[in-house]
Amino acid sequence: MTFRPHQYAADAPNYHWLEENATYSMNFDTTGSGRSDLSFDFIINTRLHDILLDVGGQRVSIPTMAIGPMNSRSEAIQFGNLQEDIQVFARRGKKKRGLPLLNFTNGERVFVRAPDYVGQKTYPNYEGMINEYIYPVTIPNCNEVGRLFIGQRLQPTEFNRGKFYDLFSLNLLGNPNLAANPDGRFNITALALEIHRDCFQASSNVLGAWGSVQIRQTRKFSKKASFRKIFRQVGRPIQVARIGNPLVDDLIIGLGDHNRFHNTEPSKDRPFEVYYTNPALPELIRLVQGIAPPGVPRSDLQEVYLTGIPDLNQTNGRGEMLRLNMDSPIVRRGAQNRLGVLGGDNSGFPNGRRPGDDVVDITLQLLMGARSPGSPSGNLNFNDGNRVRDIDFRGEFPYLNTPLAGNAQ
Repeated sequence: MTFRPHQYAADAPNYHWLEENATYSMNFDTTGSGRSDLSFDFIINTRLHDILLDVGGQRVSIPTMAIGPMNSRSEAIQFGNLQEDIQVFARRGKKKRGLPLLNFTNGERVFVRAPDYVGQKTYPNYEGMINEYIYPVTIPNCNEVGRLFIGQRLQPTEFNRGKFYDLFSLNLLGNPNLAANPDGRFNITALALEIHRDCFQASSNVLGAWGSVQIRQTRKFSKKASFRKIFRQVGRPIQVARIGNPLVDDLIIGLGDHNRFHNTEPSKDRPFEVYYTNPALPELIRLVQGIAPPGVPRSDLQEVYLTGIPDLNQTNGRGEMLRLNMDSPIVRRGAQNRLGVLGGDNSGFPNGRRPGDDVVDITLQLLMGARSPGSPSGNLNFNDGNRVRDIDFRGEFPYLNTPLAGNAQ
């Protein structure tokens, strides 16, 4: 699960911290109901170490993130000026509170987030140090040990946004390997949790998943602001963001419904079904580029996004979420097809999602009828011209690559 995309690496001095007043959640439908049966809630607490220097006999707070180079997690905690402590709670069913994940090594329930990559002088061995922020964790009501990482990574999504949103001022049928990642100029914050399938206690082999962010509905400002408190959120928690399948809010949901969509859980998605039966983007491509779209209404998009694909990852529940058949065979890195299911690799998107799945090209081809019988454009190789390969990502957890250093921009 990733948040705060398009981070400019040199965005000093505060960089890119998570929202302390928010709850970030990973939600899993383990019964096919369209509702969350298991959620992992991430709670953020930001701490200022407030490093002081003696300046002419006065103790004065420093304005930077560190006082010297840091080569390890312990040094980052000792000499860093700011720290995010995170607790993760496993919440099942309709319970309002969950049980904490614990560090398998020492039993602690607070996990320190990996710092943003300020630069090589501040962190001479950043990626080596990052390995110390990969925590083995015990998960309530599960005998299997998982792994947890929270920190900055290179943004993985490959999308030629600038040209695409300029009324498709690119060749949508051109060379799909024209350029490397255009989003590689940016970083993103990853909340990564690796858990054994037994921990889900699923009644089905198909798992539904989506991320969400909740924040209390009223912001109350303080007349006496401090580092931690210029305002606080009070009242009932309200969902303000949601992500299941990639690019749904970018390419499918209408602009006027974005906020309502992000405020809704999958089981209540019926008001948005017109976007899957009668999608606007293929018609817009016809108007601008003259490429004939599939006919409507579309049952193929309903399968991909709302119900799951028959004989692959179909569930009883209805609603937009990422679905994964946990019995799908694993295709090793280096042998994966970047087009996933469309390329004959049923272990890829839209059956789950791997870092090396070219979700932009897959989504464009799905929208233009790759699974719609008789579509006049269904066999065309729609793409945004950007190369995506599984071998370009790490082969081990947390799989996403080292972020750009702040001193490089």
